[in-house]
Amino acid sequence: AYNVEKYVGQCLESLVKQTCRDFCAVIVDDGSKDANTSRICQEYAKKYPEWMEYIRQENKGLSGARNTGLRRVQTPYVAFLDSDDWLCIRFVERVKEELTKYNDDCIDLVFTLPRVYDCANGQMQDWMDKETFEEVFPENARVVDMGDRTEIFYLEPNACRRVYRTDFLRRCHFEFQEGTRWEDVYPHFYLLTQARKCLGIEDVGFNYRTNVP
Repeated sequence: AYNVEKYVGQCLESLVKQTCRDFCAVIVDDGSKDANTSRICQEYAKKYPEWMEYIRQENKGLSGARNTGLRRVQTPYVAFLDSDDWLCIRFVERVKEELTKYNDDCIDLVFTLPRVYDCANGQMQDWMDKETFEEVFPENARVVDMGDRTEIFYLEPNACRRVYRTDFLRRCHFEFQEGTRWEDVYPHFYLLTQARKCLGIEDVGFNYRTNVP
């Protein structure tokens, strides 16, 4: 979270309202300087201390904030959420449901299908690669073996649309590259070359805010 006082409350509330509370949240305040971002984040962490943790650090940028959060993770899977976006309310429930259908030891990455919220007109739109997602993960084949479907590399390289097996990231000694632009591109290609199988879930994801005033 960095200087997002207008939006971080909606982001955190989308965690509180999840239909399945079987997760922990790490809030990384990346040196916010506005009036209310830090206060809002701390209020949520104090209200839900059993499953929310608040960390404040000097500003390191988006990659640095993600790396700080990643080092605190103790759960089998991890996902990232930018503080001006918000989760679909059934995100955790649906991911958990789908993973239990398979031998989850073989699934290293879960791809979701986010939605785009246009602040200019208040309308929801399809994610930019919806058609490609449906080709990669057809309804009767939600799990993809990385040796079979190279089309998966064409999916939008957004770090927040995925759920990652924590052991997989640590096995790859993975961290986001700090101080670089387009920080999601390298993880997209590198982790796909390392993954064994990927799972696609199209009915949940996060809501991505565009045309922010």
